[in-house]
Amino acid sequence: MMLRRLGVAAVAAALSFSVAAKKPELPMPLADDLAVEVVLGQHELAVDVPETASSMGMQFGLVGALVGSAVQNAQVKKAEERIVPIRDHLLGYRFNERIEAVLRTELPSEGISPNPSIRVMQTPWDAVEARNGLGDMPLYAMVIVPRYSMDSGFGTLSVMLNVQVVDRTIKSNGKVKTKRRLVRDYAYRFPLLDTVDAGPQVWARIGPERLAQLLDRGIEQSVEMLVHDLSEAGRTEQRQVIRGERVHVKGLSYPGRAMRQTEDHVWVRTGNGRMSKLSGYQPISADVAMAQAVAPMEEAASVVSESVAADESALGPGKIESGAVGTEAVDTETVGGGEPAADTVPVPVDEAPVDAEAVAPAESTEG
Repeated sequence: MMLRRLGVAAVAAALSFSVAAKKPELPMPLADDLAVEVVLGQHELAVDVPETASSMGMQFGLVGALVGSAVQNAQVKKAEERIVPIRDHLLGYRFNERIEAVLRTELPSEGISPNPSIRVMQTPWDAVEARNGLGDMPLYAMVIVPRYSMDSGFGTLSVMLNVQVVDRTIKSNGKVKTKRRLVRDYAYRFPLLDTVDAGPQVWARIGPERLAQLLDRGIEQSVEMLVHDLSEAGRTEQRQVIRGERVHVKGLSYPGRAMRQTEDHVWVRTGNGRMSKLSGYQPISADVAMAQAVAPMEEAASVVSESVAADESALGPGKIESGAVGTEAVDTETVGGGEPAADTVPVPVDEAPVDAEAVAPAESTEG
């Protein structure tokens, strides 16, 4: 009997400790006038190289760490060289401007804030300086770091948002203590179905127009996933238990539960509770992507041909010399004298910091 009473008391104590230690849920909405910090800093498409070599090397002492670091650096250098043709296609793509525009349009919502105050910081250093100027620093805020990248195997193009909801307090010594109430990544990925031939040349053949369309789609979907995840429906989904489920789209399989699915793409939720994570996948075929990119050019060529035919009819036979006017006279890459068209002049944009995988809420002290 005594042992039974002790057991009941121990269970009750454990339950009470669990309830006391449980983190409070995020409010709905997060705040009426939520401060949102968007930290930019990425000026070109990033390439993600796994740190496998460095991690393996560290297991074998100092010499192993040095060897692993050398191998890692070589892998990074090779990936940076191989991604150049894809970056060249995206020289005029303004990723930061597009992500800012979508965030300003979509963030006002039931789960985040009806009237968010969005502050864009062009570099991570601007974010550090803002925190150092304590008078301008919001104590409660959502911090968003966008990123777009290609994996080092050149099989997947990704757009990702690293999102944190933070509580900040200023200590007596002037340092800032940050409590992270939410840390989560929202990634929308475009895996190649033709993985056997995956490589930078495949993405380069897709062309700048279609690559820009894919990135636009990734931006829209990643922001939409963020807004949904913090809505009433999204928070309800997070409380559901997910175990051993898989999702299939275009012949590819992913662990988790389908939250939204069409023939072309799927949103997949994995994890439970605070470890819940929402990701999107839209597998693409390089051949289809190239065909979609070529279609607008073929349509434009058709319009030119029809216009020439109309001119020939109006002027009568013999008025236009053969080959003087035709679709061959239109160069979709350059305009006159081989100079780049006005809309293809490279325009530099920014670069963003490396993302972090979703982790449980943690506390840290800055400064």
